[in-house]
Amino acid sequence: MIFKYKDVISLDETLSPIILAGLKKFKEELIECKCGSYPAKMYELVGVGDMEPTIGQDEMAWQMWLEVLGKMIYAFDPDEQPNMDFYDFDFVMDSFPTEEGFTRMSIDVTNQAEYDRFREDENDWYEKCKEGRMLLSEYFDSLWL
Repeated sequence: MIFKYKDVISLDETLSPIILAGLKKFKEELIECKCGSYPAKMYELVGVGDMEPTIGQDEMAWQMWLEVLGKMIYAFDPDEQPNMDFYDFDFVMDSFPTEEGFTRMSIDVTNQAEYDRFREDENDWYEKCKEGRMLLSEYFDSLWL
């Protein structure tokens, strides 16, 4: 793939759909064949020590890996971002001249509680995206079937 200047102006926007499509297809193939491995760290996370895992522990590790992949996918899926259209607020802009001859702008919201709810949801979304991207970094070498 050859990148052009317009592709790297916002490299995150260029790469995100590629990463999203790859992760979705990887998870789909992994589930379909259930032949891929998952990181050994999954065993640690479900409490398997140096002994062989039980069937239940193996299933828990498998489900945990699928959950991790889901978090990675979430981080790159633009449909997960909160949409202001689904909240009951709007912006009201007002402008007025100053004594110095400049124009001062005022931007207010029509429903502060809804705006605050939107901002909380947006912050939650951002934190989940950060977590998913960190997981991608942590498990990058484990993305193979």
